[in-house]
Amino acid sequence: MSRHDRLRAVHMSVLACVAGLLAGLVAYALFNLIALALNVTFMQAVSFELPSVADHNLGAWIVIVPAIGGLLVGLMARYGSPKIKGHGIPEAMEAVLTGDSRISLRVAIFKPISTVVAIGSGGPFGAEGPIIQTGARWALYSDKWFLRRQRSARCCWLVARPAGWPRSSAPRSQA
Repeated sequence: MSRHDRLRAVHMSVLACVAGLLAGLVAYALFNLIALALNVTFMQAVSFELPSVADHNLGAWIVIVPAIGGLLVGLMARYGSPKIKGHGIPEAMEAVLTGDSRISLRVAIFKPISTVVAIGSGGPFGAEGPIIQTGARWALYSDKWFLRRQRSARCCWLVARPAGWPRSSAPRSQA
């Protein structure tokens, strides 16, 4: 193995560690923000503990809350970035296959916000796709301090992907 190959292997290993750490932090933050949004919306309380939405005290307003959340997400898609539409996994796969493994900063900002609003208002969505997209995007920022190559970007996607997989731990609307 040449010196260049060894340096490249070290570079990819360090990048994988940074990408995995960032993706895990994004997953943790997104999970807590969703729990906070559910608490504020349905329990009128500030807490990062995932609530049981069945114990809400909204009465008939329970029907309006997801509609308001959907309206807010629609406004973010219209005026923020239309690429936040969808649940994220097909969009992440498309970015890897056709988009040079890159997603825009706007998507990295608006996708997690729209996810928190959608799930936090009782929408029937999961956080897996947005965790993958957002974790990989912020991991790609770590690559700015390293050499920029497509293989590095794909490494970020591969390492960020497991952060979004544990479906049993991802909060889901119970309304």
